[in-house]
Amino acid sequence: TATAVELQPFIEQRFRVRTQEHGTLVLKLADVQSPASDPDRPAHLLRRLGVSAVFDGPDAQILAASEDATHTVSHPKIGTIQAYLKTLPVQSGGFEVEMVLN
Repeated sequence: TATAVELQPFIEQRFRVRTQEHGTLVLKLADVQSPASDPDRPAHLLRRLGVSAVFDGPDAQILAASEDATHTVSHPKIGTIQAYLKTLPVQSGGFEVEMVLN
C-alpha cells in the first residue's frame, strides 16, 4: 500500500487498467488524498491512512459505462495491484474514476 504523499509524484502520469469487458484502458492520475481517519476507531488499533486516488481521461468515460468492479491497475514504476474502481460523476459532465486503498 502507498500513502498519498508517496503517490503525489505520479499525479498527471498514466496508469493502465485491465478490464475483462474493455481490455486495457489508460487513465491519468488527477489527485490523491488521505481521507480523515474514522474518529470512532480505537486508538490502540494501528493502521496506515487510507488513500483516495482519482483518475480522469477519455478512457474514464468508457469505464464509467461499466459497473463498479475490481480491475488490475498498473504503473511501470509502482507495479500492479487488484483494486476496486468506482466512477464518480463530475459536475461539468463526464466521469472520474476513484480507487480507494485502505
